[in-house]
Amino acid sequence: MTTPNYTIEQVHALAPDERALKAGKSQAVSRKWSERGIKEAAVWGLCKGSGKDPYQTQIDLIGPAFRCSCPSRKFPCKHALGLLLLLATEADQFESAAPPHWAEEWISKRRERAQQPETPAKRVADPKAAARRAAQREAKVERGIEDLSVWMRDLIRQGLADAPNLPFGYWDKAAARLVDSQAGGLARMVEELDEIVQVDVNWQEKLLERLAQIHLLICGYRLGEPNAPELWPDLRRLIGWADNKQDLLAQPGVEDRWTVLGQGISEIEVGDRNYGSAMRVQRIWLAGQNSRKLALYIHFAPPGQPLDFSFHVGNSFNGTAVFYPSAFPLRALFREPRGPHGPASHAPGATTILAATASYSNAVARMPWLDRMLLRLGGVGPARHEDTWFLQDEEGHTLPLAKGFAQGWELIALAGGAPMVCCGEWDGHEFEPLSVLSYNRWTDITALTLRDHQRDDE
Repeated sequence: MTTPNYTIEQVHALAPDERALKAGKSQAVSRKWSERGIKEAAVWGLCKGSGKDPYQTQIDLIGPAFRCSCPSRKFPCKHALGLLLLLATEADQFESAAPPHWAEEWISKRRERAQQPETPAKRVADPKAAARRAAQREAKVERGIEDLSVWMRDLIRQGLADAPNLPFGYWDKAAARLVDSQAGGLARMVEELDEIVQVDVNWQEKLLERLAQIHLLICGYRLGEPNAPELWPDLRRLIGWADNKQDLLAQPGVEDRWTVLGQGISEIEVGDRNYGSAMRVQRIWLAGQNSRKLALYIHFAPPGQPLDFSFHVGNSFNGTAVFYPSAFPLRALFREPRGPHGPASHAPGATTILAATASYSNAVARMPWLDRMLLRLGGVGPARHEDTWFLQDEEGHTLPLAKGFAQGWELIALAGGAPMVCCGEWDGHEFEPLSVLSYNRWTDITALTLRDHQRDDE
C-alpha cells in the first residue's frame, strides 16, 4: 500500500475552523508526543494532555480519517492536526513499526469495512405510494416553474438597468418560493442572480446570460423526456432532483489510471443567507491516462467538516470512474478501493489554448448549462499587461486569468522562463489556474491560495 503524503497546506485545509488550526499548530511540537509511529497509511501517537494518561491519537491517511481519546467535539481535533503537521514536517522522526493494539483495532475495522460491498439501497415497500409522491412533487415543481416564468417576464418587462436597486430580498423571495416547490436547483440559480448584480463588474451581460439559461432550462423541461432524451437527466438534476449514488455505482464504469489535475474550492450559503454559514464545495478534476477522459469529483464539506484530500494533485491511481448520466458526462464517482497511488509525469490531454477553448465550446453546445470546465493547457507561460494577467501559448494565443487571481508572480517563478503545463477552470470568460506542471514537478495552486489566506487571517 502506498502511503499518501500530505503537505502543510493540505493539513491546514483539513482544520474545521481557524481556532482549531491555531490549536493544532500548538500541538505540532515533538516534546509533547511521547510516541509517534507510522505503518503504511496508519499513523498514531501519544500526546501529553491535562490528565495523567496521554491522549491516543490515530489517523488513517486514506480518507483521511481521525480518532482521538480527547473530549474535543471538533473533527479533526487539535491533536490529530498537530500529529499530521508533524508528519508533514518531520516524517523521519516517526518510527516505522506495527501499530499498538489500540490503533491496530481501529485501522483493521476500517480496512474490513472498506473491503465489504456496499449495501444496496432499500427498495420502497409500497410502489403505489412512491408513485403518488413522485406525481405530487412533479405537480409542485410545475407550479413553481410557472410562478418563476411569470416572475421572469415581469423582470424583463420592467428592464434590467435598475436591477442593482431592486428592494432587499427581491431575489431571495423568488428563490424561497422555488424551495417550497421542491425545485432547489432552480432556487440556487435565482440566488446567484443577486450575487451577479451586486458583485460582478459586467453584471448586465452576465445577468442576461443567466436569465437566458434559466429560460432555456424551463423550456427544455417542458418539452418532456421524449423530446429531449439526452438532456433529460441534466434537466431534472438542474431543477433539483438528486441521483441515487448506490444505483449509480452499480452502473458500468471507466477503468483507467487517473491523474489528479487540480482542485477548485468555492462556498455556498446554507440556512438563512443572513445568519447561515458556508458549506465548502470541493471540485476535484481528473483525467484518464488511456481514455483521455475528463472527470469531475465533487465533495461537499458542511460547516466544521474538513475537505477531502485523499486526491492529491499530481498523483495518479488505478480506479473505476462511474459517470452521472448527462448529455456531456463529466461528473463522476469513484469506486473503492482506489490505488496504488504514485506520481504522474504528465497531464493527459494537454493541448493548445485554441484547441482547449474549442473543446469547451463543444461541451457547452451539448450541455448548455455547463458553468465551468477544466482546460489542460500545454506549452504556456504567464504574462502581464498593466493590471491583467494572462497565459500565452507557443502559437501566440492568450487566455485572461480570473480578476481575483493573486498568484501571478508565483506562476512566473514556477515557469522559470520555460513553457509549462497549466490546468485550470474556464467559464467562457476567464481562467482560474488550479495546478502547474513545470520541470517535472506538480504545484497545487489552490493549496498556495489557501496558505496565503490563512497567513492573512493570522
